[in-house]
Order: sequence, then C-alpha cells, then structure tokens
Amino acid sequence: MAITLDNGTRIDRPTAQDLRKLKPTKLRPVVFHWRDASKDQTNAPKEYDEIIQRLLTAGPQDFEELVRANWKMFDRGFYFRLYNLREDCEDPALKQKMANMEKYTLELIQKAQEQTRKKLPENDADAQAILVTMLEEDSQTLLWPPPPEAYARLAEEITKRATRSKYEDGWFESLVEICESFGAKMQAKGETQMLGMSQIVMQRLVTEWLRHDSIWEETAEGRFLFRLMSITHEQWESQYMYEQEPVDPMKLREEIKIVSETKASFSCVCGGSYKSENKFNFRSMAYGLSAVKLEKAIMNLEMRLHEEFRKDVSRQVTKQIKPYVQQIKALQSQVESLSARQGSKTTSSPPQPSVEPEHGAQELLHVDLDTLLTEGEANVDENLSDNSERPQQPCVSIDIGDLLQKEGSGQPGMKADHEKVIDQSLGLNSNDSKGMLDPEIVEEPVAFLETAWNLVLVLGHTNCGPADLIIACFLWLGSGLMQISFFFILLSDDFLGEPFGNQVEVAKAWRESIAHDFKHMDLGDESLVSRVCRADRTLILSTSQMQMLDQINAFLGLGKEEFEAPYFQPGVLLCMMCILLWCLYLLNEFRLVLFSLEAVSQVPRGPRTQWRRRGGFQTISYGRFGVYCFMRLARFFIAVGLLYAGVQWLAGTISITELILNAVALSAVLQIDEMVFAALMPKKIQICIQDLEAIKVRYSKGRSQTESVILVVAISLLMLWPWTHNVGPLSWDMLEVKRQYCGGTQNFVVAGNQIQGVTVGLVTSEYAQGVNQTSLTRFAVRRHIWEEPLGSSNYIRFTKDRSSFVTARDMDMHQRNTHDSLCMDFDDIFLGNATHELQEFYRPYFYSASFEAGIPEGASCAEMAHLCHSLDSQARLVRHVCPRTCGCHLQHTNPLLKLVGEGCSKACFTEQEYAMRFSACKDVDLEESPHLREAWEGFWDSYKPLMEQRVGMNFSSPSLSFVPDFLTYVKKVGCPGLSVVAIDPVTRSPWCSGSQLYYGPLANWCPQTCGCHTSETLPTWCPRSCEGCKDTANFPTHIRVSDCAQSLQAGLCEAYPLESAVYCAETCNLCSALHNNGTID
Repeated sequence: MAITLDNGTRIDRPTAQDLRKLKPTKLRPVVFHWRDASKDQTNAPKEYDEIIQRLLTAGPQDFEELVRANWKMFDRGFYFRLYNLREDCEDPALKQKMANMEKYTLELIQKAQEQTRKKLPENDADAQAILVTMLEEDSQTLLWPPPPEAYARLAEEITKRATRSKYEDGWFESLVEICESFGAKMQAKGETQMLGMSQIVMQRLVTEWLRHDSIWEETAEGRFLFRLMSITHEQWESQYMYEQEPVDPMKLREEIKIVSETKASFSCVCGGSYKSENKFNFRSMAYGLSAVKLEKAIMNLEMRLHEEFRKDVSRQVTKQIKPYVQQIKALQSQVESLSARQGSKTTSSPPQPSVEPEHGAQELLHVDLDTLLTEGEANVDENLSDNSERPQQPCVSIDIGDLLQKEGSGQPGMKADHEKVIDQSLGLNSNDSKGMLDPEIVEEPVAFLETAWNLVLVLGHTNCGPADLIIACFLWLGSGLMQISFFFILLSDDFLGEPFGNQVEVAKAWRESIAHDFKHMDLGDESLVSRVCRADRTLILSTSQMQMLDQINAFLGLGKEEFEAPYFQPGVLLCMMCILLWCLYLLNEFRLVLFSLEAVSQVPRGPRTQWRRRGGFQTISYGRFGVYCFMRLARFFIAVGLLYAGVQWLAGTISITELILNAVALSAVLQIDEMVFAALMPKKIQICIQDLEAIKVRYSKGRSQTESVILVVAISLLMLWPWTHNVGPLSWDMLEVKRQYCGGTQNFVVAGNQIQGVTVGLVTSEYAQGVNQTSLTRFAVRRHIWEEPLGSSNYIRFTKDRSSFVTARDMDMHQRNTHDSLCMDFDDIFLGNATHELQEFYRPYFYSASFEAGIPEGASCAEMAHLCHSLDSQARLVRHVCPRTCGCHLQHTNPLLKLVGEGCSKACFTEQEYAMRFSACKDVDLEESPHLREAWEGFWDSYKPLMEQRVGMNFSSPSLSFVPDFLTYVKKVGCPGLSVVAIDPVTRSPWCSGSQLYYGPLANWCPQTCGCHTSETLPTWCPRSCEGCKDTANFPTHIRVSDCAQSLQAGLCEAYPLESAVYCAETCNLCSALHNNGTID
C-alpha cells in the first residue's frame, strides 16, 4: 500500500504514525494506492458473508464441523472481512461474538494443521495400503476392469482402516486428496488404468464416508436428495412431482452446496471410463447416508457392474479368440476325418469300442480355453506362439460352445452345454449366475431400522458400560409405554369427546330456547337464529353454534342455506384421505415387522450368538431370537392399537383445517421410538445398531402377487370400516345438526307473558331485506361517531343519568303524547327560521321521522304526508311531529290509527273536542263532499290489511267470510251501513266508539246513526255538539274551578267565552255561540 499527498509526495509502505498525521479535506485530498502482491488471491470480501453468518448461528459442535469442512475459506480475505464487519458493528455483544469466532477459528485451524502433520505419514501409509488392494496377490498385476474380488478387498480394507480412525472427517479428506493427487500424476503420465483405479478408490472412500454421516437428513431437501439415490436419473423429475413436502429449488441448491463443501465434492471425480449410469450410482451413494437404503443401492450397483464387466470381457475375448477358434475348427475337422477313415478300415473286423464324433466334439467344447491352448500348442501354427507369456492363472473362462455356435457351427452332434462352464474370474458358477439373474426371483435387502426395538439384537455385544445398557433398556421400555399411553389417551372420552350425534339434541334445545328469544334481536330487528345461520361475524352470543355451522358447511361443502349434501364433500374426502394415509403408514409398519421377523428367521440359530464380522450375524441364539420375535410382535400389536385409535380420532375430527394436522401428529406418535433412539440412545449402542447388515429376503413372482392381493384387500377393508361406522354416520349427523340449527322458519322472536300465561311473538325482518338498508339506530350511531359532538345529536335523545335513560328507553308513544305533546308541525321549526322552547326536545323525533321518510337530513311534513295513514310502526313518528298535516285535530279525517298511542298528540284531540262542540250533530253526507268520501273509503280499505297485520286474522274463515262484503257495502252507503253490523267482528267493540288500539270513534262521522243526539247521557266518544245547550257532565279537572257555577262566579264566562261555551253553555248563557244555537235537529 502507498499514499500520495496533495503536494505529490508518495509514501510507500506507510506506517501507523504516517497515517495519524494525515488530515485530508476536499481541497487537500490524500490518494491511497493498493496492490495485492500475494501469489494466492483471495475471494471477494462479501463472498465470505455466508460462511460468517453460518458460523455465528452454529452451535459448538456444528461450529467445529463447519471450520474443518471449509478450512480453505479461512484465508486472509476471510479475516479481513471479519475485521471490517466487527468494526462496523454497533452491537457490543455481536462484536464480542465475532472476536471470539476469530479466536476459535484460528485455534481450530492451528490444531487441525498440527494433527494433519502428525497423521500425514500414517495417512500416506493408509492410502498406499488401500490402493494396493486393487492389485492382485502379487501386488504388481492390475486386472482391468477390476474383478469383484478387488472390489471386495477394497471395501474391506477401507472399512477396517476407517474404523481404526474412528471415521474422522479429516482422515477421509486426507485420503481422498492423496488419491486425487495420485490420479493426477497417473493422468499426466498417460496411465489411464491407474487413473481409473484411483477414481474407484475415491468413490469407495466417499461412499464409506457418507454412510456414517447424517448431514443429509437435517432438512426436507436433504431427504429429497436421499430418495433420489434409489432411482435412475431419468426418474428424478417424476420424483420431484410426487414429493408431498414442498421442495425449494434455492434451498436444494444450497443443500448440495453445503454437502459439496464438506464431503460430497469429492464424488465429482467419480466415473472416469465408466458409463454414465455407473457415475450416477456412485454419486447417488453420496446423496444417501442411511445404511438401510445404501445396502440395497450398493447391491444393485455391484450386480450391474458385475454384469457389465462380464459382458465387456466376453466381447473382448470373443474378438481376440476368433483366430484360435478357426484353428480349433480345423482341428475338429481333421479329427472327424480321421475317425471316419478309421471306421471304414475296421468294418470287417470285430466291433471295437470307439469314440463317437459327438463325444469328441463335446469334450472339446467344454475344455478350458487356457488348458486347451497349453495342451495343443504343438498342433497349432505360429499364431499361438505370441501367447506363450501369459499368466499362469486364467483371467477369464470362455464358453467355447457358445463361440462355435456364433460362428455358425450347426453340425449334428455339436450341442453346446452351457450349464457346466465355470466362470473362474467372477467366482461364480453358471448356476449361481442364473439364480442371480433369474427374473422370477429377486432378493430384497431387509435392513434393521434405527429404533430401540432392535436393541435385543446387539445387547451384550456392544462393548459399552453398564450405565449405557441400563439407559438403553429404560429407553426401550419407556418408548413402548409412551406409545401404549398414547393409545389409551386417544381412546379416552376426555380426548375424543362425546359423540357428534349428541349435538342433535343440543341443537334442538338451543333452537327451542334462546335462538328465538326477543332479547337477542339486533338493532335491525333480526333474530338470533337468522344471524347465526348467515354467519354474522358481529355476534357475541352463540358463537360456538356459528363456528360449528361453519365447520359443517366447510366439511360437507354446503352453502349457508343448503340442507342437502352435495356429491362432492371436501371434508369427507379429506377425512378418508387422512385415514388412508394413516392406514398406509401402519401397513408399512406391519410389513416392516413381518419382514424383520422373516429376515432374522433366516439367520442360523444356535446356543450362542456369533458374528461373522461387525454387524453381520453368523448365528443367533435361541433366547435372543425368541425375545426379538416377542418384541416385534409387541410392536405389531401396539401398531394395531394405534391404527384403531388413530382412525377413531381422525373420523371424529369435524374441522377440515385440523384433519391434516391430526394426521401428521399421529405419524409423530408412531415415530416415538425412532426419535428416542436418535436423541437419547447411547452412542455406542447407536453405532452397533446402525452397523447391523441387511439380510436378503428372496421374492418370487407368486409371493409378490399374493402379497399385493392381500395388501389391496386389507386396505380396502380398512377404508370400508371407517366409512360405514364413522365418516358416513358423521356426515349424516352433521346434516341433521344443521337442519335443527337453521331449518324451518327463522324470522320470528317470542316472549312469554307471565301474567296472562301466553307467548307473544313478533315476525322479524329478513337479512336479505335489509342488506341495502341501514336501520335508524345504526345510522344514528355511525353519524354520532364520526360527525357530531359528544352528547349532541339530531337522531339520538341523550339523557342526563341512567334512570332517565331507562325511562326514555321504556316509554311508549301513549305516555309520550299524553304528557309531553304539542299539536303542531315541527318542520317550520327545524327547516325554517322559527324557534320553540321545546325544539331540542323534539329534535331526535323529527329527524328520526325524516330518516324513515327517506330524507335523513330533514323532510318537510308535506314530504312525509304519505306515511300518515301507513300501517308501519315507523309512521307513528310522522304523526307525532306532523299531527296537523296528518289531520289528528280534525273531526272528519281517516280515523285509522288516529290515536294517542299511534302518534297523534293529546293536545290535538283536545282541540278536536273543542271544535266538535261547535259542529252540527248529524251524519256526514258523502255525496256532497268527494274529499270526505275518499277519506271514508280509505279507512275501510285499510281495515282488512290492518287486522291481518296487527291481529293476524284470517278473513277467509267461515266466521269472518261476510266481512269483505260488509266492507264493500259500508263504503258505498256510508253511515247507514253501520247499523247493519254495529259491532267490529274482530275487536268486538262498537264501530261508533272505535278501538283504543286501531282506529278512532266513527261517531265523529255518524253521530245520528250512533244515537248521540237521542242519548240522555252523552257518551265520551260522541261529539259534544250532540249535548245541545247543556253543561257538560265531564267537567275538566285541570282548571282551578270544579263546576260551571264556580266558573260563572269567578267571571270565567266573560273572560273565556269559547271555553265556557264548550263546558258551561247553559250556565253561562252562551248557547248562541253553538251550532244552530245549541238546537239538535
């Protein structure tokens, strides 16, 4: 490094003191010059971030493994980048962690280098010994391609020396590097056979290395790569599509990168002169680490290499032996010719034993090639002299009959006998080869799984301490008891809960009780059951019922208003699929148990257990065999129990979102022993169980077909059982539960009248009717939340305290109009410029009426006049704030709902009473006034709908069948029609007196027909004009005097002549103020 100052001075290799003197500014810059003079260039600084991140998050053991596996990364560039990150970091804890990481990595690398220097001579010796195993016994001859014996010697030597080195990663890495260096030298010299030998050794080293590791089984991507081991590369894409767990391509690449950084990178040198499929098999061994599946992959690989080697040798020898075959054929022809001549010469002599041509030919066909060439060396030409320097032991054995047959030797008697030829180079006779290649019989290696149940196979041969043995036995017992406990817990009533069929009675009880209770209506007058069935998310009551209905709809694929099960029911299908998955999982467990029993039964039994080699049984004792069979059968029955319990649990799950989770949880229960083995089992016992060799089980075509049929029948029965006993009845119960919850009529509420002993009902609104409407209460609340100040509103009547709030909430319209009412229209006050002392009191009433009229911001009484005669309850507000527009103060107006309880104020009726004192006491003539006829007919037209709505009368019944005809008649004739039917057939009250609930007295229209003018004591519902010039019998109580005499004495007759004429016309001598001087016609 060098620096250049602003004055041009250049300082090479500046010291720390020079750097401290620098004071660079924008005007006086300092230029730094950097040149990397090192021979080995490092990576870019940011390329070290990944390994630094992994080291920061790794534990102590993983930290050491990462450092040893990636030792080439720890160069100057790594520590330079680590220094920069540490200086830029502001977190003291993280900064200290980086400093510790730097210290630990330096210590680990230093120790590894020292260990490597110490072991380098030993590793060289191991590498040399392993390479020598590929040569023949003389340690000089290399047969190429190598025979199976060479592969066997190589595998045995590597296993022995790897065990001695305790399978250390550094040992494997050193040996692979030594072999790689040796191969590079051989390649430079052009020794292709020696290069191929070094590649084979490296392949076997990597295979043995990876067989004793677990790096691949840490992630889902690693397990996916593990499964690729047992298939060909053409099937990789299909396997990827069949994966149940999602595989991230980026994580897959990272997984390959991680393993390649540690061990699998050395498999890239595999292959050499071999075919592509052989390369794949060797690499696939690097992708699978479990000895369970490596056994089968290695066996298949060795068989394919064996066959390819045999075919290759046959082709090469066939090509080279062709000249010798021609010589043999010539020799054969000479022998046949000599035999024929000898036979012609001895035709006259006695019969002599002779050798038939066929016999001679047969013997020639089955003599070993090397023996034939040795014995017949004097009888062949100079072409055989080149083969005098051949090995003493034959390299291969050739079926000469096969070669002759290929050359077209079809002479009689020349019949090739292939069954007796011995293949000495491969160490197999033809019968063994035939059995190995027989398509009818295959061999399946049955490996011993890494579970605590296989403890009995190695117990007493693990060379471990008593503590390990006690802990291992305790773990085996504990794992079994845990699975048995899960079985009983899964079947307990507390876990499974009560049968779903009991929900039918619960639904009935809920529907017949609180579902239609009027107290649970919402602000839009919607019943609770309607809100539950349409899944109203604003509910705070009956949420459990709504959730159950949601689960039923999702399980059966139903809409909110559907009660018939569709053909496609997602929950039923998913439930059966989860049960199928669980059954397949258990069937696999059953097969593993039975296969393991069959495999162990093939091991010879004796009084003691003996080992052929580490992990390989020679004999197994009778006691160990019996205990193992007992344990496997116990495992079998535990699996049967878990199968039953799991099916019951899955079939009782009604939540479609929990089915998959429950299925996965069940699989974890069955894997308890594997997890206990991996997490807690002592390491020495783990290694012994992992080293158990797989035992091959022979499979014939018949056995395979029988087993397939049994499995299909078993899985069919296992699926039929839960469908008929669990899932099918569950779906039917779900439909019945939904019918009880939401079937029938929903839009009504009831309340019990305890005094009268009857049930009162109310038809509520449907949700569909109010989808596009907003209730008055919700509108008022929303407006006050966002637009109005607290406590002041156009639509809410705020009270001062809780008691006033309760009073205002429970006050009906009759009380309101009796005590606090005015007979005036309030639109002039709220829409005009007029004011009134009670306008704030009437404000919420007026604007609420405007809202019901469809004009929330305020409507005039003329705009709300169409609601004056409406039968809806909202019209009460209109009659209350616009009583004069609705005619509450008039005598001859439509009497329908013109009552104090229906909105008309008491003041209007007082005014009406005053006015009728001065009117004529006679019936209205409808012919003279079309306006009055319209009002009269409007009343009778509204009578029938009113009674049907308010009372629920059915006018088609025989007792009321006359009513429609009567209504038509009375509309036509007027008051005389009241004399035909004087009593209301529904309310049982006279038409003249009216009804206190539905309409005012018709005596205001027909006083003569009602007999008001002839009555000695005038009824209260008759017009006061029918009293004539008399004092009233019902003197008001709200004035200071008690009778007419006191009024006269007090001078009220002169002060208030009109009021006095109403009550005291006779005493005050005010008859002239009355109609027709108080004379009744």
